[in-house]
Amino acid sequence: MIRAYLRTLKNYLRTSKAQHDIKDYSRGNVTLHPMDASNSSTIVTRHRAQMLSLFDKLRGYLRTLKNYLRTSKAQHDIKDYARAIAMILATTAIITLIIWR
Repeated sequence: MIRAYLRTLKNYLRTSKAQHDIKDYSRGNVTLHPMDASNSSTIVTRHRAQMLSLFDKLRGYLRTLKNYLRTSKAQHDIKDYARAIAMILATTAIITLIIWR
């Protein structure tokens, strides 16, 4: 079984599609997606990744956001955004009070 797999892999690596996939992978144009049912491989090029359902994309964005929020940079950014929102609200309130009086 392992010999058959290695023979298949060796034959695949000789094809032009393999060379194209290797170029995509080396350029970073590859996304891993375990739910790809149309191909036994889990490597999906960006072109095919664009065809994934909206739900899959949304799930990916939320996972990325969740991972980002765990970092110390995110904690610092949240504080900066909170300060900016507070300044905007305070400035708006002051201008509103000046105009309406």
